Amino acid sequence: MKAVLAIIFFACIAGSMAADARLQAFEGIIAQGQA
Repeated sequence: MKAVLAIIFFACIAGSMAADARLQAFEGIIAQGQA
């Protein structure tokens, strides 16, 4: 059971990190478009 919780926790952390990376890339693209 602990292993399952650990996997879910890791997936949530990885997902949030990936979302942050996408957001930063998106902001970078917008900044280049406005420049």
